[in-house]
Amino acid sequence: MFYKSKLKKCIEVAQPYFEDEITIERLQNRRRTKDHVLPRFFVMGLLDKSSQYSRRQIANMLNMKDHTSNLHGCNRAYEIWGDELFEELQTND
Repeated sequence: MFYKSKLKKCIEVAQPYFEDEITIERLQNRRRTKDHVLPRFFVMGLLDKSSQYSRRQIANMLNMKDHTSNLHGCNRAYEIWGDELFEELQTND
């Protein structure tokens, strides 16, 4: 799939911020527990700031219903970790 390399890069960048291992399968899981949601929010924010993918494409990457889920996740990520962190961590290839 076209996005796997970008997701893997984002996981590498996000991993130091979380104790549990982050996997693509875990990010795409629809569970709403804190240990699934926070890494997902983080990766959403990272993808939003560091890629040319649309919100709809990011939502599809992460197995979400639509782009509004991504919008909410990005907003929560910026609230939790701050917009500046994601500007610093950009993973442009």
